[in-house]
Amino acid sequence: MRIALTILAAFSLSLPAAAQALHPGLWEMKTHLTKVVMFGRAAPNLQKMNERKPDRQCVYAEDAYLQKLVEKIGESCKLLKYDLTGGNLHLRASCSSTAKAGSTHPPTSLVVVLDGPYTPEAIKFQVSVVGSFGGTPMDVAGDIDAHRVSLCPIAKTPPDSGE
Repeated sequence: MRIALTILAAFSLSLPAAAQALHPGLWEMKTHLTKVVMFGRAAPNLQKMNERKPDRQCVYAEDAYLQKLVEKIGESCKLLKYDLTGGNLHLRASCSSTAKAGSTHPPTSLVVVLDGPYTPEAIKFQVSVVGSFGGTPMDVAGDIDAHRVSLCPIAKTPPDSGE
């Protein structure tokens, strides 16, 4: 079940970076799962999974562009649809990986769909993740509610120039 939460968090926490109109700062995100099916069975502890505290992450101005989202998603994912108009986001991505030579881990193949409204200070998305994660069939759905809380508490330091 932790796999499902990790996937949802990875996509949703990178979403503020996807929309140029969203304000940089400290964002708080709460995920509410409505369905988690893995190994062909529904999660017995869905209510407990939804009792998690909200996650927080700083989103910096230099990260607030679509190409940064694509970089965060990684080379193993391909954006199939991206529409950010009229205060709504519609995103569909296909993610896959092949087993590395000599690895015993099966390949991963997932389709991630995000859909919902946003403002510069808040987003609310319906999420669906369906496929196979490392050979484990999964079907996860839920809602993501995120909002900007404040400025980031610590300024981002530039990388060492090596001088």
